[in-house]
Amino acid sequence: MRDFGITAEQLAATLLTAACQHCTSYLVATAWSAPYPVAVAALLPCFGIYAEVGRDIHARSVAGTLARPG
Repeated sequence: MRDFGITAEQLAATLLTAACQHCTSYLVATAWSAPYPVAVAALLPCFGIYAEVGRDIHARSVAGTLARPG
């Protein structure tokens, strides 16, 4: 976060969206309460979702606008 000029205080003050809160709560609860294979199975869809979101961000981006500051 430092590379993007975001302080620890700013990060701590950032609220999660309801969808993010529900998803992370589910994953943490599953990791703590289920056998390892079940926890891994719960995590696997995340990679496909992240890839799809990344493709969408990339398709909408303008060259040079997502570069790191400095």
